[in-house]
Amino acid sequence: DGFVLTQASSRADFEAALSRLDTDFDLILTDFNILGFTGLNVLHAVRARRTDLPVIVVTGTGSEEIAVAAMKAGASDYVIKTPQHIRRLPTTIRNVLAHQRAVAAQVDAAAAVRDARARLDMAMEAGRMGAFDWDLTTGRIVWSGQHERIFGLAPGEFDGRYETFARAIDPDDLPVVERKIRDAREHRTVYEHEFRVVWPDRSVHWIIGRGRFLYDGAGDAARMTGVVIDVTPRREAEEASRGLQTQVAHLLRLNLLSQIASGLAHEINQPLTAISNFVGAAVRLHEDGKLSTDRGADILREIASQAHRAGEIVRRLRNFIRGKPAELAPTDLNVMVSDALGLLSHELSASRVKARLEPGARIPKLRVDAVQIQQVLVNLIQNAIDAMRDVPPDRRRLTIATIPSIGQVIVRVTDSGPGIAPQNLEHVFESFFSTKDHGLGMGLNISRSIVESHGGSLTAANAAEGTGAVFEFVLPIGDPPLVDPAAPP
Repeated sequence: DGFVLTQASSRADFEAALSRLDTDFDLILTDFNILGFTGLNVLHAVRARRTDLPVIVVTGTGSEEIAVAAMKAGASDYVIKTPQHIRRLPTTIRNVLAHQRAVAAQVDAAAAVRDARARLDMAMEAGRMGAFDWDLTTGRIVWSGQHERIFGLAPGEFDGRYETFARAIDPDDLPVVERKIRDAREHRTVYEHEFRVVWPDRSVHWIIGRGRFLYDGAGDAARMTGVVIDVTPRREAEEASRGLQTQVAHLLRLNLLSQIASGLAHEINQPLTAISNFVGAAVRLHEDGKLSTDRGADILREIASQAHRAGEIVRRLRNFIRGKPAELAPTDLNVMVSDALGLLSHELSASRVKARLEPGARIPKLRVDAVQIQQVLVNLIQNAIDAMRDVPPDRRRLTIATIPSIGQVIVRVTDSGPGIAPQNLEHVFESFFSTKDHGLGMGLNISRSIVESHGGSLTAANAAEGTGAVFEFVLPIGDPPLVDPAAPP
């Protein structure tokens, strides 16, 4: 019936077979009374080597004491050698083996669960993740050890109370966290939110919480399960990246400034020369006795006008070179464009480029950082000037249009150059990509980052007429979600 039997007819044979217990045998069948060797001796010898190997004791004595002694010694079952009971032996063997296989399966399953749990713990630790389970009927929250570490606690330190969890969240973030939890519960959606937690040592850490509610038969939320993920390293890297790119943006402003320095010097020199000339004329008229009150007033007005002109040049220069953090303020977009053209007026004149501003009507003031947006404009204008170097002077045209739209304003910069090569269109905003011999390849990349940090977008295309390039950026009307330039997408 599928059994392979190995018989040990003496103590010596049995002891010889003991060395093969680990590989050759699935069950031991022994008599209770053996000459010079009892069933209990067999049980002890087997158990010394294998605790899991089933042993069935066959006894000719129906004594309850013997049965109890055999079971206490580790027998899996026993059968009395009477005609009535011995017929049960095959069934007993099958039952014991089936039980043994079930126990072995449970052991294997438990081991597999432990292994899977260990792998999961390793993966969650590597991913800086922790797990939680919130029983809404009792209010009890269970955190994994990694969850506790993410919140700055030692394993087993969390007391399972919601109030303890809430106290760990940054007070500025707690109302939003609780609102999002309520929304997920009421609308049966997945909860997900990024927030800050404050450790007992007062250090601040960034966490992403994700979870879902489980509902009972009545449709009421019964529990919430989910994970938390420590994203502090990512946040710190983003902060470092933003700081670095802000520095790069400032260096690019200085680089642009160095390119237009001679023009600015010329612009400043003009009003200073005019002031000097007016003062000289006034002195001569006074010495000749010809400086009338009206003439003196006219000269003073001219001097004031030229001083104001010089002051405006210095103001634009000071604003453009500024390296302070981003500052939102209501700003007239058309004035920003005009200032940008003013900064490059000498460059435009020297390059014989005719620039035209087409200001849109009824454009509301935008809450932007004027210095950053002006940097975008100056970079786009400078690029347009460079693009038209090889175009005949009478065909060099630059148009900047401000166009109101629904909820946003469009700024379109169009030149009459040769346009952008099709193979370069998808690369012009990449870091260090440049088609100019003297270019750093960062201007357009920084410009796009600045616009996107204001909640807008910057795109490039070729003009529909077939000549020239069109750079267009969009800024939202209202308060943008401003971050420093170059925030990761």
